[in-house]
Amino acid sequence: MAAAKASDLALSGLTKVFGTTAAVDRVTLRIAAGEMVALLGPSGCGKTTTLRMVAGLIEPTEGDVLIGGVRVNRTPVHHRNIGILFQNYALFPHLSVVENVAFGLQMRGLGKSAIRPKVDAALALVQLSAFADRLPAALSGGQQQRVALARAIVIEPSLLLLDEPLGALDRNLRDSMQVEIRQIQKRLGITAVMVTHDQEEALTMADRVVIMRDGRPIRASSQASSAPAISCAAPSPGRLPTSCTSNSARVDEPSCPHRRMLGKTYSSPFVPRRSS
Repeated sequence: MAAAKASDLALSGLTKVFGTTAAVDRVTLRIAAGEMVALLGPSGCGKTTTLRMVAGLIEPTEGDVLIGGVRVNRTPVHHRNIGILFQNYALFPHLSVVENVAFGLQMRGLGKSAIRPKVDAALALVQLSAFADRLPAALSGGQQQRVALARAIVIEPSLLLLDEPLGALDRNLRDSMQVEIRQIQKRLGITAVMVTHDQEEALTMADRVVIMRDGRPIRASSQASSAPAISCAAPSPGRLPTSCTSNSARVDEPSCPHRRMLGKTYSSPFVPRRSS
């Protein structure tokens, strides 16, 4: 399968207001072509709303989304050349694996002679060539997610969006799929943005991690006066804490358990991936 022509992604003052609540508040972020960035945070922090504005599923209240330097605020999702991988797979139950993967290409008007080689290459990449004629109900959860991944990449997108893509899988499957998705993303060179609440998943898969809270990236600093506080109440394994207090230890302080958990000090809102 041919490598995708990756595009950079820029968010400039991106804001989404529902009623009187700012779900996303002036987010500015630049993602380089071919880079994978994870938006990490608890429920309600604005990460999914940000992803949906990038996808074109929600229109921003203010600010801009630029893909490859082109402002796409009012561009429909099917004209953005974006692949999307959802948590619930979103497969058509009455279509075979081949038909599910081919769907996006059919909607783009490609002929059968052009579609089948692309579908075969995508299925080979996700190791599902032997399951081409099966219906989704005859596949395991991990296999269904591979079908969804093949469908997302077969259109050769310039941007891949992953919305909690592994949340429906058990721990062992999540671990293996983390590696597989990351390997495919690097092999194809696709720019990717992932939403997750799992710290380990974010650090395993992404080049950078943007920690979000209250609709904004958390900006940490080595100076105590400006470093943001994250609650030091014990979180569930792999989960980001959901609240903070004024007397919480900061993530740049040795006493913070989140620093110990991750084995690093946060020095910016863009946390580098753990070295292997």
